[in-house]
Formats: sequence, C-alpha cells, structure tokens
Amino acid sequence: MMKDAGIPIRVSSLNDDEGTLITAHLHEKDHRSVSACIAGRRNFNVLHIEKYGLNNMHGFGEKLFGIFAKHGVACEHCLSGIYKMSIVIKTPLFDIRRAEVLDDVRRVIEPDSMTVEGGLSLIAIVGEGVSEAGKGMFEKVFVALSRAGIKVRMVDQGSDGLNIILGVDDFDYESAVKALYGAMIKNKEAVV
Repeated sequence: MMKDAGIPIRVSSLNDDEGTLITAHLHEKDHRSVSACIAGRRNFNVLHIEKYGLNNMHGFGEKLFGIFAKHGVACEHCLSGIYKMSIVIKTPLFDIRRAEVLDDVRRVIEPDSMTVEGGLSLIAIVGEGVSEAGKGMFEKVFVALSRAGIKVRMVDQGSDGLNIILGVDDFDYESAVKALYGAMIKNKEAVV
C-alpha cells in the first residue's frame, strides 16, 4: 500500500483546491493546524452496568464480552469507570437478542444495577495530531456543540490520541456534525 511505502496521498474536493495531504507522520510544524475527519452513525443503545468492586474483579470484561459473543451481538464501543461499564451496541441486532443478553448479564455478572438507553448517535473526530492540539481541540468541540444547544451524552478519547468519540442524541446528530464541521473547517458548509 502507498501508506506502508511512505507515499503521501492528497485528497481534494471541488470545494477545496488544495485538499488534504495524508502522510505517515505529522510534521512538528503541522501540529498547530490539525486536520481532522468527522464521521458518525446513528441508532445505538447503551447498556450501563454498575457493580461495586468492578475495578477489582478478575475476568469481568471476559465474562461480559463473552455474553455478547455468545449471542452474536457486536459491541461498538466501551467506556468504563471504577464501578460502572457502559457498552454501546448497534440497536437493530441488540433489539432482537435483548431479553437473552440481559438475562445472561443478570445471571453471570450479577450487577447492582443495569439500564439500557436508546437513541444514541456516535460521532468520531479522527486525525493524527488531535491529541497534540490538546485542550484547544476539546475547547473547539465543546464550544461548538454548546453554541448549537447540543447535549453531549458520552465522550471518550482514544489512548493513542488519534480520536475523540462523542455520543449525542439521535435527533441532534445532523446539527452536531454541522457544528463540529463548522468549528474545524471555518466558513464551510457540512453535507450530512
């Protein structure tokens, strides 16, 4: 592949004469101006599991993800805290297997509490240099969404610093993408 050979790729559109140069590594001088891709999808559920002592349980993740694997339900994203884990799941397949999955989670995991929320959209801001932009990137993101009146239900940054994942209500998806696009690429219209 061209990427593996270190050959840069330039992607352009009718609206952008210069386009975007994709290279294997971000040059030091380019950290000031980060190019990011914004992509997303609608129609997710979130399974919230709370269990005291979760952070000290050996094999918890293996047991939980084993339940999803057993039922053929893929987990799109996972967020965790000390006593809570939230699993983002595509709605259509989960709805078909919901009762069986939840019964197995109750039996195997024995959670202190468990809830399911629907109507979630995921939006990813991806690009090398997202982490180098530091708090400036987060400020851009949250100011743009706040000004658009959009509530952020979930936020996660990959440990590699290449992405920020946001969860918003399905009904706010298009407005959120447009607000983010406007904040990242000034004076341009987003097509959703």
